[in-house]
Amino acid sequence: MGAVTLRGIFVLLLAVVFGANSTRLAKYPLHRCGVCKAIAEEMWEKKNSLLNQERQPVKLSHRLGKGKWDHHGTGGVKKLEYETSELMAIEVVEGLCDNMPGDYKLRDSPDTGLRVISKNTTLRAAETYSKQEKDAFDSKAVKVTCHEFLDEYDEETHSLIRQKFETLDEFSDELCKSLFKACDQMETAIKKEKASKRNWERKRNEKWEKVRSDGISSSIQVAEFHFAYQGVELDLTTYEYTASSESGDHPKTEGPEKAVDNNENTKWLDHQKRGFIITFNTSVPIDAFTFTTANDNPERDPVRWVVEAHNTVIKPLAESEEATEPTTDTANEAEEASTEPPKEPEPEPEPEWVTLVNQTSVVSVTFDRLSRVPWQNFSADAVSPFLVYRIRPLLGKNLKPKKVKKTKKVKVQKEKTNEEKSRFATKNDEL
Repeated sequence: MGAVTLRGIFVLLLAVVFGANSTRLAKYPLHRCGVCKAIAEEMWEKKNSLLNQERQPVKLSHRLGKGKWDHHGTGGVKKLEYETSELMAIEVVEGLCDNMPGDYKLRDSPDTGLRVISKNTTLRAAETYSKQEKDAFDSKAVKVTCHEFLDEYDEETHSLIRQKFETLDEFSDELCKSLFKACDQMETAIKKEKASKRNWERKRNEKWEKVRSDGISSSIQVAEFHFAYQGVELDLTTYEYTASSESGDHPKTEGPEKAVDNNENTKWLDHQKRGFIITFNTSVPIDAFTFTTANDNPERDPVRWVVEAHNTVIKPLAESEEATEPTTDTANEAEEASTEPPKEPEPEPEPEWVTLVNQTSVVSVTFDRLSRVPWQNFSADAVSPFLVYRIRPLLGKNLKPKKVKKTKKVKVQKEKTNEEKSRFATKNDEL
């Protein structure tokens, strides 16, 4: 009776301490199912670890009568295989919830496009779609839900663990669908998850529109630009090029060359929000580009842009125009020409920019740092090898560069007026 009372008190304490978390997580059936699968995975791994250890069969003392032997000849002691024993089930469950790895988090699944509960650290951490969801799925959510399941289905869980299953999927389905009923309505859960994602993306894009149009950021930044041609990303280390910016207003350690250094831990930061230019030594065909967001300040991410290119080249001197050793005649001509005023150098030809991308609407950019935006394909009519490519951010209504006000020569005009008045007064005095 005492043990039952203590167990009841323990369950009551769990309900009081963790009940709120558990109730909130129940509103997110896909997460609840994910936690159940995580529990099944931990049970499966722990059971296999225990079975791999060398163990003697479990002995259960059983009195068959004084001086009598059972048919096994063990003298009243029955032997059970550890794999199907209650002891094994107890050892699997013992401390399971409290020792759940902290790596179990909400992560983006590239296979399904949905969020999953996983300890696979190679998967990117997922965003929570609301403050309520963030509060529900805190660091204690997995442990709390684990305790909730095991407290409600204690004996049934032990019985299931003692059974033999060929694969983890079979055990997980039996535990989460048949016993815990956590994954029995997956179709409805997936529909709810997709609807939540669409609503979150809509609000996120509205927020991005507001962030960029309200002029909160005084700079733009990019960790890395990426270029591709016919579906293959360019390896810029195999090309000769120079990177520059239109403004040149950037920190010394965050210049435009950092945007193409094949290192996403560096970045290009431009205080004037002007264009990035990459100039190749030879024409290079490119038909798509993307970029990786920087490590901080998401409001600095460009969300609109124009991509342009040109092939204008300043031609070098022809061989016939190259300097040679002067002869007597050429020396005389040079002396005569020296008396003539020097000719002004011909102006460099203006580049004819070709528009490749004109992205006027806000692109869906995630708030994750160091993540790529969707690839932007160039206009099919304009794709050809170019020497120079320029990426200009399109600014919002309040993000246009400030125009420098022309200083009016008011003081000079006033001084002239005062001089004229004094001269007129002097003439009157003379008269």
